[in-house]
This record gives sequence, structure tokens and C-alpha cells, in this order.
Amino acid sequence: MKVKKKLRVVDSEAKLPKTRKELFNIIFKEDYYLIMDSGLVSFLFSIPLIIVFATALLLLSNAPTDGINEYVFPILFWCGLLSIPAFMIRYLGRISLFPVFKKRSFNESDFFSSLFLSSLKEYWKRGLLLGLIVGLVSFLSINALAYILVFTSFWLWRSLAIGAVIIIYFIVYMSCEYFMSVTNYYELSFSDCFKNSASFALMDLFVSLLCFVILVVIPFVSTFFISFMYYIWILLFTFIIDGLSITFITLRSHYLFDLTINQVHYKEMYRKGLLKED
Repeated sequence: MKVKKKLRVVDSEAKLPKTRKELFNIIFKEDYYLIMDSGLVSFLFSIPLIIVFATALLLLSNAPTDGINEYVFPILFWCGLLSIPAFMIRYLGRISLFPVFKKRSFNESDFFSSLFLSSLKEYWKRGLLLGLIVGLVSFLSINALAYILVFTSFWLWRSLAIGAVIIIYFIVYMSCEYFMSVTNYYELSFSDCFKNSASFALMDLFVSLLCFVILVVIPFVSTFFISFMYYIWILLFTFIIDGLSITFITLRSHYLFDLTINQVHYKEMYRKGLLKED
């Protein structure tokens, strides 16, 4: 992380991008250091989770063929349980990075490190609570999926049960992603913030599904079939996906805020950081 790196801003309003798609391209091409720094910070806060998942993979790959159920279920249970505090630590860092990208999207300058640390101080409780929610739902989901696959024989009930678990996990996970953008934008209680975040996630269903597939489904499925892919995904998340996903979700949520709220109720925030419309 470049400790003294300052967010780059445009010095003339006439040079501001016209759309958030254009702003995304500018950040990706000219401010990639921001994506890299955020990825490295996310990696540091994800180390406990990486260790837990790596341990689970190692134990599962050495599971005996005889009595595999008696061996696998305890691994999933205890590693899933250990992953809960690890998720809490990861989200402690992730929620504190969203204000950095909000600041950049608003074309406001600040030092990366000082902004991150001040955000960490302000949002640490909500970050821990989000991590607890994601950790608990992940723990319940992975154990439920294992139980369904082993003990449900009829294909229809199995399919419905797996679908229900995935839908619940999708709603919770993507609500938490939008939550991290909503909470540093509007002053809301935790419950109101979460309800609004769930609404945005479901309202923007196609984009939410796309994010969910990239952030969760593809890494999980590919690692399930090829365990070595886990280490490839660690590199991809560190150097590309984590920072890029925060950039995208921040800009996408700001678009939704303008579309549904700011245009009427917070006109001073409408299209902030973009070239004003005539």
C-alpha cells in the first residue's frame, strides 16, 4: 500500500466524466494504484479467512474414501465455525475501503491511508456485524448443501433445496455488498440501511446476479473441482477482483441512489462527481 498516496482529482469541472461508466474506465486506466492498494489491504484483512479455507481444502483433499461422511461433516462444521470470526475481520477491512472510492467518485482529494483509517474507526462496528452475518450464513449454507447432497436422494427435492439455499445466500451476500456503499452515503440505522441495501440488490437483479456469479459462484465451483484454483483466486482477488468490485459496486450504487432518491430528495448529491447536465 502506498501510505502517502493521494487520491487523484480533476482540477476543472469541464474535465469531469459525463457518466459513471466513463468514470469507471478512468479509474481502471489511470487510477489502478487505487484498485491495487485496496486489493492489498483486503488481502491483509482476509489472511485469517484464507488460512481457514486452505486448511479445510487440505483436510477434505485427504479425506478417506471409507466413512467419508463421518470425516467430511466435522471438517465443514469446525472450519465453517472458524470462518465466522475470519469473515468478521475481512469485512472490517472491506467496509472501510468503500469511503475511499466514494471520495474518488466525488472528485474529492484525500490521502488513501488517512481516509481508510478514519473510515475504519467510524465503521468498524458495522463491518464486524456484516462479517458476522455473512459468516453465519456461509456456515449454515455450506453445511446445509453438504447435508442435502448426501441425504436427499429424490432429484426434485434436492434441486429445490439447493436452489433455496443459494437464493438465500445470494440475497444476504449482495445486500451486504450494497450495504457498504449505502452506510457511508446516507445516515441510517443498521436495520434501515440493510433493508434499503436488500431493496437495491433485488431492484438491480441482473447486475447483482452478475456480481454474485463472479465473486462467489465461479470461485467456489472451480475450486470444488480443482482445488489448486483456490490459490489462483487468491492472487486474482488481491490484484484485480477485490478493488475492482468495490469500484464497480460503489459507482453502480451511486447510479441507483441518483435514480431512486437523490434526484428528488437530495438534489445537491445528484450526479455528484460527474459533469453537470444542461
